[in-house]
Amino acid sequence: MMVPGVRLLWLAGTVMLPGCVLVGLGGAWAPAGAGLLALGVLASLVDLVRSRHDLAAVEVGLPGLVRLARERPGALPLRVSFGDTPVRQVRVGLRLPGFLHGRTDPLAVDRPAGSHEASAAWTCRPTRRGRIVVDTVFVEADSRAGLWTLRMPQPVTCEVRIYPNLMADRKAAAAVFLNRGLGGIRVRRRVGRGRDFEQLRDYIHGDGFDEIHWRATAKRGTPVTKVFQVERTQEVVVAVDVSRLSARPARLAEPGHDPATMLERYIAAALLIGRAAERQGDRFGLLTFSHQVHTFVPARSGRGHYTACLDALYTAQPTRHSPDFHELFRVLGTRLRRRSLVILLTSMDDEALTEQLTHRLLVAARRHLLLVASLPPVGVEPAFARPDAGDLADVYNRFAGHLLWRRIRAAGQDLHARGAQFLLLDDERIGTQLISQYLEVKQRQLL
Repeated sequence: MMVPGVRLLWLAGTVMLPGCVLVGLGGAWAPAGAGLLALGVLASLVDLVRSRHDLAAVEVGLPGLVRLARERPGALPLRVSFGDTPVRQVRVGLRLPGFLHGRTDPLAVDRPAGSHEASAAWTCRPTRRGRIVVDTVFVEADSRAGLWTLRMPQPVTCEVRIYPNLMADRKAAAAVFLNRGLGGIRVRRRVGRGRDFEQLRDYIHGDGFDEIHWRATAKRGTPVTKVFQVERTQEVVVAVDVSRLSARPARLAEPGHDPATMLERYIAAALLIGRAAERQGDRFGLLTFSHQVHTFVPARSGRGHYTACLDALYTAQPTRHSPDFHELFRVLGTRLRRRSLVILLTSMDDEALTEQLTHRLLVAARRHLLLVASLPPVGVEPAFARPDAGDLADVYNRFAGHLLWRRIRAAGQDLHARGAQFLLLDDERIGTQLISQYLEVKQRQLL
């Protein structure tokens, strides 16, 4: 497509328009006016004919896959091939969703001297997770005389994946893994003798009767004792609630930023636990659920498995349904063959759903070690957690949040009485809290 350029408008205003006026005056001025008018039309037509195929040789390419992180500046790399065209500069435009917060004006790419290719970057800062497919690039260039603007869309295939931003949570949880100096925690002592069978040995005075291997004793004719070792590889499964409750904000929004939802915080915490499990040599798995189980990644280890977990979570979005804990524990009972640490990230402020969770976890608590972690909504905290107080309405809101906070704590005590652990999360320390609890489970060998 070709549209009039700025120079053509100037030509029309300075040459063609006076020619039309002179033709309209008639008389001796008519031939001069007709000559000016013909000169302007001829110049524009010659430039149009000479430049109509110049943009066909220009190719703009994008990589097949671009990975970005939420709330972190990024860029989409562009590669422009000019070919044999005389075009010295092209302007590239991309049609992207608004939450990418990219540039709104076209990107000008100049042709390097002595080269047919140029590189550029389309800067952006995504504010949401998800997957975007870019299928069209719009290319624009000026004609040879600059009288026309050439425009042409080009098909491309580029997938943009926006992952969660784990930078702040990683920095907050880094001290948990420090074992040197006084900056981190001390080395944790293993409690107990372990549960994994290692070998058989001869009986030594002081060994308990529960440690004797009676079949080997009968075969050898002398007492034989079983030796156990501390479990080196355990299974950790994180269940992330993606129901309607997870769409609420986890904190007050900062100016110019979208509010972080509870689901964002749950996903970041799940991936941090995956990193911690990989570092401890354990197998890590995850699932997402609402009224049904949407995704299930079996527990494995390795960097490739962590990438698979990341790909399973970066497109997760809140649904409009309530969580169905009966379906969740049914899937856990059929998919998890080995005793595992199941970390359930869900909300506990809905009384009816909390009662359903309490009744459904009885059977699962006999087979697995359950840790229910809940992030309270904004404003649900002790009444005197903050010293400043506003007007009377603020005082009533604080006491309402305090009552709901007490109800969540009482529900957590009920879960503990039924065999599950409960952890009330703090948005600023969610990664540190969960990793510390996970390391404590390994230290005490609760699995």
